[in-house]
Amino acid sequence: MKPYKHLALWVRYHIRSAIQFDYRPANIARTLKRDPQTIRREIARGGGYSNYDPDHAHKRYKKKRTQKRHPYRFKGILKQKALQLLATTGLEPAGIGPRLTMEHGEHMNISHMTIYRHIYCDAKHGGDLYKHLRTARKKPKRRRKHKTIREFI
Repeated sequence: MKPYKHLALWVRYHIRSAIQFDYRPANIARTLKRDPQTIRREIARGGGYSNYDPDHAHKRYKKKRTQKRHPYRFKGILKQKALQLLATTGLEPAGIGPRLTMEHGEHMNISHMTIYRHIYCDAKHGGDLYKHLRTARKKPKRRRKHKTIREFI
């Protein structure tokens, strides 16, 4: 399978003209050097095989691209406030997220798992943030190398 590339507007117009001449998605994909499934998905998104609209499909693509979610980073003032709450108040990470949101608004939203990840990464590198936790987290179970009789049934 070829690596995925976004479809430009001219490619969408090419797809529409090929549909008007009754080309199948596999033939269109071969001429455009794309995967047939990409063409099928594009046709489905653009209104179907009978009334494909390249402009509508391109507008949907642009809108979806502007609304994409950016990956969240635990740094800066958010990190500082979260770790300060952990050290001073003795709150568990599950309570830090809602507290930050309540005090500082939606832009200070953080998951408890992000805080735990940071704490245990810090401990791995010799830090002492884990000492501020009331309880240690449950360690993940080790996987067995061999299946037991119960797993065969």
